[in-house]
Amino acid sequence: MQNQLIEEWRIIPETDGIYSVSNFGRIRREVAGHASPVGKVLKLSPGSAGYYRVHLSVHGRRISLYVHQIVLRGFIGPRPPNHQANHINGVKTDNPVTNLEWVTASENTLHASRVLGVLSEKTRFPQGPKHPHSKLTASQADYIRASSDSIRFLANRFPHVTYNTIYKVKAGHSYRLPE
Repeated sequence: MQNQLIEEWRIIPETDGIYSVSNFGRIRREVAGHASPVGKVLKLSPGSAGYYRVHLSVHGRRISLYVHQIVLRGFIGPRPPNHQANHINGVKTDNPVTNLEWVTASENTLHASRVLGVLSEKTRFPQGPKHPHSKLTASQADYIRASSDSIRFLANRFPHVTYNTIYKVKAGHSYRLPE
């Protein structure tokens, strides 16, 4: 469907007319710059969360913006209070205006649940021993849970974790068993 539409370009206000955004989610230069001709379409880079970012130079100052937010502001309008961007098809790098909308946080969560199969905010991130900063393995957590030793004794046995962590594992509040 995108091929049937005509690409439309709009100036990005934060750039003083130096850059524009298209309804297809592309960014280009409108003013010639150092080794950058007018009309040059810029490369997008994925940010740490998986959304495309674009790095722009405006009057010698470098700014970095999310492409989906630029497209929404340019073609839908400013972000309403307490709203966030949503990719309708769930693909974080698919930024045509037809795939984007402003939604409330609860609408975004409901969308993630219905469309993407994400059950809740917690299920998006690895938990317990699967978390990249986990200090205990699954077998260590199982040992702590099953042990009849005191929390203080276990905290001394595992000095790389806090007393509070041992308490939470033993009480079943962290490193939970799969349900």
